[in-house]
Amino acid sequence: MESLSLLQRHLDNPLRKPVSNAPDGLLLSCMEKIERTLNAKSMFSVMNTLELLSRQKGLTVHVSPSGTACYITSVMFYVEIQLEKDGDVMDVKLAHFEEAPVVCDDLVQLLRMKNYDAFSKILEDLSNMYRIPGNREMKAKGYLALQALEKDLYSMSLLDRFPDDSELFYFEVVPHKNTSFSVFFRHPMKENLACVVIDLITSREVQCHLHLNPQDPTLNSSDDFIARAVKRCMSVPVVMRAVFKNAAKVKADSEIQDMDTEKQPNPQSKQTTDSNSLKENLSGAGQQDWVVTDKPNNTESTEENLSTAKLETLGDNMEKK
Repeated sequence: MESLSLLQRHLDNPLRKPVSNAPDGLLLSCMEKIERTLNAKSMFSVMNTLELLSRQKGLTVHVSPSGTACYITSVMFYVEIQLEKDGDVMDVKLAHFEEAPVVCDDLVQLLRMKNYDAFSKILEDLSNMYRIPGNREMKAKGYLALQALEKDLYSMSLLDRFPDDSELFYFEVVPHKNTSFSVFFRHPMKENLACVVIDLITSREVQCHLHLNPQDPTLNSSDDFIARAVKRCMSVPVVMRAVFKNAAKVKADSEIQDMDTEKQPNPQSKQTTDSNSLKENLSGAGQQDWVVTDKPNNTESTEENLSTAKLETLGDNMEKK
C-alpha cells in the first residue's frame, strides 16, 4: 500500500524531466496496469456488498460452490443473483412462496449500475410484504390472500381498457350471510337490474343462482356455468365479465336475426296479389255466369219464334178450308 501511495503521489505531481533514458512507453504501460488494478471490479467485493446489504435487512445470504451465484433468502422468498468472474451481473431472479423463479430486469439494471441503495429498498419492501404475525403456514395464507387481491385489482383495472362497454361492468356486491353474497348489475340489453347469488357451501362447493326480470331476455349463462367460473378463477370481476361476454353473444345473434327478418319480402304484397287475382277470377267467373244466364233467354226467344210460326201456319190452313 505504501508503494501504491508513493506512486500515486508522484503521478499527481507535474511531469519532470526523466532521470534515465528509459522509454516513455514502458512507464505509461505500467501506469495503465496499475490503474486497471485499482479500478477493476472484483466479484469478491460485489459478494461482500450484497451480503452486507442483506444482513442489514435481516436476510440470509448463501454463495454457490462455484462462487458465481449469490442467494438472498427468506422464509417466503429468495433472490438469485448470477455474477461473472469480473463481478458483472448476468441475471437476477425472484421467487415467491411456492412459485417458480422469474427474471427481474429492474433488479438487473440496478445492480449493473451499482445502485445498491435502490436494491436495498426493494429487499426491505419484500421483507415487509411478508411481515405477518404467525408461523410459515400463516404467512403463506397471507401471501395467497394478497395475491388474490392483486389479481382482483388487476382485473378491475382491465375494465377501463374497453370504453365502448364500460357501462356494462358496473356491479355492486352485497353480503347476505357469512358464506353468501349477491352481485347486482344492470341487464346488458335492458334497464332492469339482475342479480347473481353466490353461496359458498364448503371450501370446494359453490352454488350460484342468476335472477332476472321475467320480461328480460336471457343472458346465456346458466347457474352451473357461473358456479364453474367462480371455482376456476375465484374472482367476482372475472366471473361478471364472463356473464357479460355471453350476453353480448346473445345480443349479437338477436341483431343478426332482426336483419335477416328485414331482408325477407313483405307478405302483405303477396296477399294483396292473391286477393287481386281472386277478384279477377271472381269477376271472370261472374262474366261466365252472366253469359250462361243469357242462354236461357235466347232459348225462350227461339221457342217464342217457333210458336209464332206454328200459329201462322195453322191460320193459313184454316183459311184454305
